[in-house]
Amino acid sequence: MRLALAAAAVLIMSASAAEARTWRVSPGPNAQTELQTALIEAQPGDTVQLARGRFELTQGLSLAVDRVTIRGQGEARTILSFAGQRRGAEGLLVTANGVVLRDFAVEDARGDAIKVRDCNGITFQGVRAEWTRGPNSENGAYGLYPVNCSNVLIRDSIARGASDAG
Repeated sequence: MRLALAAAAVLIMSASAAEARTWRVSPGPNAQTELQTALIEAQPGDTVQLARGRFELTQGLSLAVDRVTIRGQGEARTILSFAGQRRGAEGLLVTANGVVLRDFAVEDARGDAIKVRDCNGITFQGVRAEWTRGPNSENGAYGLYPVNCSNVLIRDSIARGASDAG
Protein backbone atom coordinates (compact mmCIF):
# COMPACT_ATOMS: atom_id res chain seq x y z
CA MET A 1 0.00 0.00 0.00
CA ARG A 2 2.78 2.46 0.93
CA LEU A 3 4.62 1.62 -2.27
CA ALA A 4 1.48 2.29 -4.31
CA LEU A 5 0.94 5.64 -2.56
CA ALA A 6 4.58 6.64 -3.09
CA ALA A 7 4.37 5.69 -6.77
CA ALA A 8 1.17 7.71 -7.18
CA ALA A 9 2.79 10.74 -5.52
CA VAL A 10 5.78 10.51 -7.86
CA LEU A 11 3.48 10.31 -10.89
CA ILE A 12 1.48 13.35 -9.77
CA MET A 13 4.64 15.38 -9.13
CA SER A 14 6.11 14.30 -12.48
CA ALA A 15 2.92 15.23 -14.30
CA SER A 16 2.91 18.67 -12.69
CA ALA A 17 6.55 19.29 -13.60
CA ALA A 18 5.99 17.99 -17.13
CA GLU A 19 3.08 20.37 -17.60
CA ALA A 20 5.07 23.48 -16.64
CA ARG A 21 5.23 25.79 -19.63
CA THR A 22 7.83 28.26 -20.79
CA TRP A 23 6.28 31.32 -22.38
CA ARG A 24 8.78 32.98 -24.74
CA VAL A 25 8.29 36.68 -25.40
CA SER A 26 10.45 38.86 -27.66
CA PRO A 27 10.58 42.62 -28.14
CA GLY A 28 8.51 44.01 -30.98
CA PRO A 29 5.18 45.61 -31.82
CA ASN A 30 3.13 42.82 -30.15
CA ALA A 31 5.33 42.46 -27.05
CA GLN A 32 2.98 44.36 -24.71
CA THR A 33 0.02 42.08 -25.51
CA GLU A 34 2.08 38.88 -25.63
CA LEU A 35 3.78 39.60 -22.31
CA GLN A 36 0.59 40.53 -20.44
CA THR A 37 -1.19 37.49 -21.94
CA ALA A 38 1.62 35.22 -20.70
CA LEU A 39 1.39 36.79 -17.22
CA ILE A 40 -2.39 36.23 -17.12
CA GLU A 41 -2.47 32.73 -18.62
CA ALA A 42 0.60 31.30 -16.86
CA GLN A 43 0.02 28.47 -14.43
CA PRO A 44 1.94 27.80 -11.20
CA GLY A 45 5.39 26.49 -12.09
CA ASP A 46 5.55 28.26 -15.47
CA THR A 47 8.36 30.52 -16.65
CA VAL A 48 7.93 33.66 -18.71
CA GLN A 49 11.20 33.85 -20.66
CA LEU A 50 12.03 37.34 -21.92
CA ALA A 51 14.33 37.52 -24.93
CA ARG A 52 17.28 39.83 -25.21
CA GLY A 53 16.35 43.36 -26.27
CA ARG A 54 14.33 46.41 -25.34
CA PHE A 55 10.60 46.02 -24.74
CA GLU A 56 8.85 49.38 -25.37
CA LEU A 57 5.77 49.28 -23.12
CA THR A 58 2.92 51.78 -22.85
CA GLN A 59 1.04 50.40 -19.86
CA GLY A 60 1.84 48.64 -16.62
CA LEU A 61 2.06 44.85 -16.37
CA SER A 62 0.58 42.64 -13.66
CA LEU A 63 1.09 39.10 -12.39
CA ALA A 64 -1.38 37.43 -10.02
CA VAL A 65 -0.40 33.75 -10.48
CA ASP A 66 1.58 31.96 -7.77
CA ARG A 67 4.98 30.33 -8.40
CA VAL A 68 5.76 31.94 -11.75
CA THR A 69 9.28 32.91 -12.79
CA ILE A 70 9.90 35.92 -15.02
CA ARG A 71 13.39 35.57 -16.46
CA GLY A 72 15.35 37.72 -18.86
CA GLN A 73 18.83 37.46 -20.35
CA GLY A 74 20.48 39.84 -17.88
CA GLU A 75 19.75 43.29 -16.45
CA ALA A 76 21.74 44.96 -19.25
CA ARG A 77 20.33 42.73 -22.02
CA THR A 78 16.58 42.47 -21.33
CA ILE A 79 15.00 45.85 -20.66
CA LEU A 80 11.34 46.58 -19.98
CA SER A 81 11.15 50.27 -20.88
CA PHE A 82 8.17 52.22 -19.61
CA ALA A 83 9.39 55.57 -20.98
CA GLY A 84 6.20 55.75 -23.08
CA GLN A 85 3.89 54.50 -20.30
CA ARG A 86 0.42 56.05 -20.51
CA ARG A 87 -1.53 53.71 -18.19
CA GLY A 88 -0.83 51.97 -14.89
CA ALA A 89 0.49 53.08 -11.54
CA GLU A 90 3.69 51.02 -11.72
CA GLY A 91 5.81 49.18 -14.25
CA LEU A 92 5.22 45.66 -12.91
CA LEU A 93 2.74 44.79 -10.15
CA VAL A 94 2.97 41.33 -8.57
CA THR A 95 0.23 40.07 -6.23
CA ALA A 96 1.19 36.39 -6.07
CA ASN A 97 3.22 34.07 -3.83
CA GLY A 98 6.46 32.29 -4.64
CA VAL A 99 7.37 34.48 -7.60
CA VAL A 100 10.93 34.75 -8.93
CA LEU A 101 12.01 37.83 -10.89
CA ARG A 102 15.44 37.51 -12.42
CA ASP A 103 17.87 38.87 -14.94
CA PHE A 104 16.02 41.84 -16.44
CA ALA A 105 15.63 45.59 -16.00
CA VAL A 106 12.65 47.91 -15.57
CA GLU A 107 13.36 51.45 -16.73
CA ASP A 108 11.48 54.74 -16.48
CA ALA A 109 8.21 53.49 -14.97
CA ARG A 110 5.61 56.20 -14.38
CA GLY A 111 5.26 55.12 -10.74
CA ASP A 112 7.03 52.38 -8.79
CA ALA A 113 9.22 50.20 -11.02
CA ILE A 114 8.36 46.79 -9.49
CA LYS A 115 5.76 46.66 -6.73
CA VAL A 116 5.02 43.36 -5.01
CA ARG A 117 2.03 43.44 -2.71
CA ASP A 118 0.71 41.04 -0.02
CA CYS A 119 2.85 38.04 -0.92
CA ASN A 120 4.75 35.25 0.77
CA GLY A 121 7.99 34.44 -1.00
CA ILE A 122 9.38 36.83 -3.60
CA THR A 123 12.86 36.69 -5.09
CA PHE A 124 14.56 39.52 -6.96
CA GLN A 125 17.76 38.14 -8.53
CA GLY A 126 19.86 40.22 -10.90
CA VAL A 127 17.10 42.80 -11.38
CA ARG A 128 17.68 46.47 -12.14
CA ALA A 129 15.10 49.22 -11.55
CA GLU A 130 16.18 52.58 -12.95
CA TRP A 131 15.03 55.98 -14.05
CA THR A 132 17.52 56.82 -16.76
CA ARG A 133 17.38 60.61 -16.38
CA GLY A 134 18.94 60.26 -12.93
CA PRO A 135 17.49 61.50 -9.64
CA ASN A 136 14.41 63.61 -10.28
CA SER A 137 11.35 64.43 -8.18
CA GLU A 138 9.15 63.35 -11.13
CA ASN A 139 10.56 59.80 -11.14
CA GLY A 140 8.58 56.97 -9.58
CA ALA A 141 8.86 56.70 -5.80
CA TYR A 142 10.28 53.18 -5.40
CA GLY A 143 12.45 50.84 -7.47
CA LEU A 144 12.03 47.40 -5.88
CA TYR A 145 9.04 47.69 -3.56
CA PRO A 146 7.80 44.65 -1.62
CA VAL A 147 4.80 45.83 0.43
CA ASN A 148 3.23 43.70 3.15
CA CYS A 149 5.35 40.72 2.05
CA SER A 150 7.18 38.01 3.96
CA ASN A 151 10.14 35.87 2.91
CA VAL A 152 11.66 38.45 0.57
CA LEU A 153 15.06 37.88 -1.03
CA ILE A 154 16.76 40.67 -2.98
CA ARG A 155 20.10 39.57 -4.37
CA ASP A 156 22.52 41.09 -6.89
CA SER A 157 19.96 43.75 -7.78
CA ILE A 158 20.17 47.51 -8.40
CA ALA A 159 17.80 50.46 -7.92
CA ARG A 160 18.76 53.90 -9.30
CA GLY A 161 17.06 57.25 -9.57
CA ALA A 162 13.85 56.64 -7.58
CA SER A 163 12.33 59.84 -6.21
CA ASP A 164 12.01 58.32 -2.72
CA ALA A 165 13.92 55.06 -2.15
CA GLY A 166 15.39 52.11 -4.00
